Amino acid sequence: MMRHSLQAITAFVKTASLGSFASAAKDLEQTPASISKQVKKLEQQLGTRLLNRTTRSLSLTDEGKYLYNKYRAALALLDSSSDWLDLRKQQPSGKLRVSMPQSIGLHVIMPLIPKFKTKFPHIEVELFFDDNVKDPISHGFDVGIRGGGMPSSGLIARKLVPMQFFLCATPEYLASKPRITSPADLVLHQQVRFRLTGNGKVEEWTFEKSEETFTVTENTVLTVNTQDAMCDAILAHMGIGFLDVFNLKPYVDSGKLVYLLPQYHSLDQDRYYHLYYPNRENLAAKVRVFIDFVIKHVQVPVL
Repeated sequence: MMRHSLQAITAFVKTASLGSFASAAKDLEQTPASISKQVKKLEQQLGTRLLNRTTRSLSLTDEGKYLYNKYRAALALLDSSSDWLDLRKQQPSGKLRVSMPQSIGLHVIMPLIPKFKTKFPHIEVELFFDDNVKDPISHGFDVGIRGGGMPSSGLIARKLVPMQFFLCATPEYLASKPRITSPADLVLHQQVRFRLTGNGKVEEWTFEKSEETFTVTENTVLTVNTQDAMCDAILAHMGIGFLDVFNLKPYVDSGKLVYLLPQYHSLDQDRYYHLYYPNRENLAAKVRVFIDFVIKHVQVPVL
């Protein structure tokens, strides 16, 4: 099917609507000669005359009347589509699907959603809590939040907050166990370990102080693969383990958990959570405002 110039079609519709090349040229901010040339080229492409021309007036041929109605409706639809897109840019709307680990999702993102919805009421937010890495393109998500290394799939990443994990236990557990003053003491304690989702390995406990590194061997009583399960096990006095700062903070404040070995730096704390999304160009307004809002308002608890 032959494709005709949108500019030429617009010139024809304006000419037919306003009754002259001069009026169409004024409305489109062109010259009458340019409008006439575009209409003539359209007629040549179609192989039919659209306008009857006299020295004093223009009139539509039968074919011109038919195509005028079709073209005018099509141009109106294009205009309304553009207006719709402009409105969405000014007033972001539509469904926004976000994938994230459960811990940061519940403790960091969820508290921001009421304020986000107040500011952007036309965006329908769907939060998907999953500790597995998801490619937002192939799984239909607009935005993903993940910790550690980013997928090597060309996704755009923006640093969000540090991944901070702290060793802890309940006062009840510690009351009947040997004192913990250095990493060497940890081997005498029951350990709740975390199995990493990405590679399936059980996490290593490595500490650093004054450029010395200490690796703690396993004395595992339980292995889990979510932070919520880790938190439940530690609160049940099963042993010591690492909790992320978002889970840990309320329990430290209430005295239900004790932060252990604060003078030692855990090497795992050098990682970050990232916001990631498929493409920075032509980014949908709903995605852009969500990313900007989260980065502006997210806060990291301080123990």
